[in-house]
Amino acid sequence: MFYAFSGSELIGVAAGETADPAKSIPKAMRSTVVRLLIFFVGAIAVIAATIPFDQVGLDQSPFVTVFSSIGIPFAADAMNFVIITALLSAGNSGLFSCARMLYSLSDEGHAPRVLRKLTRRGIPMVALSVSMVGGLASLISSVVAPETVYLALVSVAGFAVVGVWMSIAASHFFHRRTFVKNGGNVAALPIRPRCFPSSDPGVLALLHFVDRYRV
Repeated sequence: MFYAFSGSELIGVAAGETADPAKSIPKAMRSTVVRLLIFFVGAIAVIAATIPFDQVGLDQSPFVTVFSSIGIPFAADAMNFVIITALLSAGNSGLFSCARMLYSLSDEGHAPRVLRKLTRRGIPMVALSVSMVGGLASLISSVVAPETVYLALVSVAGFAVVGVWMSIAASHFFHRRTFVKNGGNVAALPIRPRCFPSSDPGVLALLHFVDRYRV
């Protein structure tokens, strides 16, 4: 289920498109944490405080159950609209990140050079088209082979998310250590985790625990 909670790592991918990453990326990271606390933790707290656990089923969204219990009309239709909007947003961010990574790989010589081609507006159209074909194939597999191919793709996506988060923590740990070893000034870094160096090993251990025990 890790794939359903991915997305925050795209902040690093978007850094290549920003004019001032040192200023905008820390701001985006802080706002992401606040939004996660409000929309994820806050929503779960409201649901847990409103609906008894034995009344939550699989036939409808728990949000619909909450809205219906307090008398809000058309709750199911409103939630369907929210879900569709969220899916379109997730698909858009996925296409952006995939196209951006294909372009970067091509620019560094690790992928076919044709993926480097840009339009007049600076859009890597070939990389974007390849990403769309891959997404369309995945969508078709969810209908044609939901118990085999699609299940394997979802499993790979979940593993990839864990791998990406682990690589981010490991990269930060070794970069910070090498930076200091080479005489760098930590105060000059735009982002300085207060709990370093224990924060990165802690993240790795937590990810391993969650993935191992599926909590």
